Amino acid sequence: MRLNSDGTLDSGFAAPSTASSSSKIHILDSGKVLALDSGKLARFNSDGTLDVSFVPYAITHFRSAYVLLDGRLLIGSDKELVRLNLDGTRDDTFFLPIQGAVTTILPIAGSQLFLGGLFSLFNLTQVMNGVIIDEP
Repeated sequence: MRLNSDGTLDSGFAAPSTASSSSKIHILDSGKVLALDSGKLARFNSDGTLDVSFVPYAITHFRSAYVLLDGRLLIGSDKELVRLNLDGTRDDTFFLPIQGAVTTILPIAGSQLFLGGLFSLFNLTQVMNGVIIDEP
């Protein structure tokens, strides 16, 4: 469901059944809606219909997501940290080795991100469950 600015129900919005069970929802600058839940990732148009131009990379055990300044996505899971292109495909130019799960991605000062979770190795360096990186 979506509400109009006056609080009434927006009858032109077709609420997708996938988004109703999603654990994380991001409203993108384009007005599209990104819904994420347990490794499932979908993007919906502003009217609630599925955005078929977005074909997401399959992510096992999704844990966290962050929309980067350029609109791409940074996704943390139990086994990897990946960056997705605007169409949902994996950006193969981005690689940061990680041992463990990235459960939190939060913006901090400037264009830096805090990555938190249950990991002891990040980019071949031993860490204790958290690291600050520049936005990739």
